[in-house]
Amino acid sequence: MFFLSGSVAPSPTKAFSMMPLWCNDVNKHEVNRGIRITNDKYCMYMGYTLANRTGLFQTELYPGFYGNRPNNTHEEWTKGNDKPGLIDRLS
Repeated sequence: MFFLSGSVAPSPTKAFSMMPLWCNDVNKHEVNRGIRITNDKYCMYMGYTLANRTGLFQTELYPGFYGNRPNNTHEEWTKGNDKPGLIDRLS
């Protein structure tokens, strides 16, 4: 386990949010990504990566998640139907 290094910016952070899992770059072994907005309206993307000595894709690091595709059409949703979410994988 390693400590996260500090992030230095010329101005204070105004907002920070984690991005959806489908935004991760799995080729760089990125497990999470955040976006930081500073007071001078500067956006900084921060990727959280894991060290991988083998360079191979590790499926256990990327569990399934609800994707960015809608479950229902508009007509189905207005009729009261609600399908379960679609599970995507990053592999």
